[in-house]
Parts: sequence; C-alpha cells; structure tokens
Amino acid sequence: MTPDKVERHIDKRITDKLSEGLEFEDILDYLKSNINIYTKMESFIKVSKRYLFNNWELISWKKRMTTMCAMYSIKRRNDIKWIIENKHKFEIEDNVKIFNLLYLRDKIKNKQL
Repeated sequence: MTPDKVERHIDKRITDKLSEGLEFEDILDYLKSNINIYTKMESFIKVSKRYLFNNWELISWKKRMTTMCAMYSIKRRNDIKWIIENKHKFEIEDNVKIFNLLYLRDKIKNKQL
C-alpha cells in the first residue's frame, strides 16, 4: 500500500463519518483515539515524513503503515482544528463539502490534479 492510499483511506473514513451526521468535534475525538492507538503500537517508529518516504521499501510493511497512519491522522486532526476555528468564514453549511474543500486544497498543493 502506498502513502497516497493510506491518505485516501483515512480521508474516506472521515468523509463517511461526516456523512453519518457526526460533527467536526466528533471527528477530532475519533482521530485522537486513532493517534493514541497507532503511537502506542510496537510497530510505530518515530521518524520524519521525509525519512519514511525516502526509505518506504526498506521499512517493514507493518511499521510503515502504522507510522503513516499516525502521521496522516495528526495532519488531519490539525486541519480539522483549523476548520473548526474558521468555519464561520465558509458560506457552506455541509460539513462533508467543507472537508472536501480541504481535500481539494491538498490535491492542488501536491499537484495531484
């Protein structure tokens, strides 16, 4: 599994939970719980994102998946905190659409369009 598949999986889980009617605060709790689980696993390694990506094939599958899930969950937790603080600036009321704007921003930033 590649890093972008891990990211899509986590984003899909967030989108599904928002579609079910959960609020961003609930998503923060969900991500916090996942981060705690991932970082307490024996397979979690504390490395930089650059190191993880540069040595992707050299690191065991379980270690890279656990570490990537933790890193990306932390990123999304910070993104959702930003959404909560700035939600009043959006004219959109639908949480899924607001999250999808964040997803679009990341794709543009990474030039994956």
